[in-house]
Amino acid sequence: MSGPDLSDDLRRDAGGTAARWYARLRADDVTDTDRLAMRRWHAADPANARAWDAVSQVDGRLSAMRDDPAMRAMRDRMRPHAYAKSALPWRSYAAAAAIMLTVGTSATWLIAGRAPPVREERIASATGQMRHLRLSDGSVMTLDTASTAMVQAPGDERRVTLQQGRALFAVAKDAVHPFIVSAGDNTVTAVGTEFSVELAPNGMTVALIEGSVRVASPDATRLLSPGDVLTIANGHGTVRAGAATIDTEWRNGTLTFDAMPLGEVAAQLNRYTKRQIVIGDPALARRPFSGVLLTRDGADALVAALDAYGTARVARTTRDQIVLMPQ
Repeated sequence: MSGPDLSDDLRRDAGGTAARWYARLRADDVTDTDRLAMRRWHAADPANARAWDAVSQVDGRLSAMRDDPAMRAMRDRMRPHAYAKSALPWRSYAAAAAIMLTVGTSATWLIAGRAPPVREERIASATGQMRHLRLSDGSVMTLDTASTAMVQAPGDERRVTLQQGRALFAVAKDAVHPFIVSAGDNTVTAVGTEFSVELAPNGMTVALIEGSVRVASPDATRLLSPGDVLTIANGHGTVRAGAATIDTEWRNGTLTFDAMPLGEVAAQLNRYTKRQIVIGDPALARRPFSGVLLTRDGADALVAALDAYGTARVARTTRDQIVLMPQ
């Protein structure tokens, strides 16, 4: 199966397409490819986003009207065909949703008045700050330093969009309402589990502590097992088994590095302080470093260790930077 067939008419009719996506995403055979295609459609045009917001909100209004005579008559007409539900193709559901949610290609809503937008809350942490928050569904989100997430009010799905940085999620169990974290072009779907997601300029990293998650990315869909760490970079993913505990030690204030290039070590530590480490030599930036550092004052400890081992020296110090060069 696939997402709606976007003919020219439907491309011009954001409301009709939104209704069809609404039906598709609630079909039994919905796929991660469908969800990705819908997100791309949603992002392609502000009109698409507005139409989707309205469709998402109309559920509540329809529920409030369930005793309206016209709505009862519509249900009565549809009920004789309920036995064939499993055999109907998803386009039939899409058509039914379009009839109920939109009238004509102008997307005139069945429910009068403009539907309110989906409620979202922006949550951010400052440099050097870690935040622990209990979400409205009972899940707990831990934001690492300099991180930002948009948390959507719970509905058929529980959604969080990680916009920057890293977050750990202890998901409240709810088999009916999946917990979905979006990061760039990737999504992580869980029911009840504990995992972290880190957004990077060229991809993301998912570390699964317990339970199971499904990660959908442009190149593949993967099911992770406890202990797995999935790193997606430049569209390609690799899985390290048994590495999740070390990868999530940041929540306890420590960072573990295993033969990581100094440039990447500096980038990790720089997230926790306003005074940045600058590796001024490409060869030095590639040198591997192994060790455990605290997130608090870890940058100063790294500089001291490199100087003591004769690996690097402080070439220049300013209020905002510490520049390192080879010894």
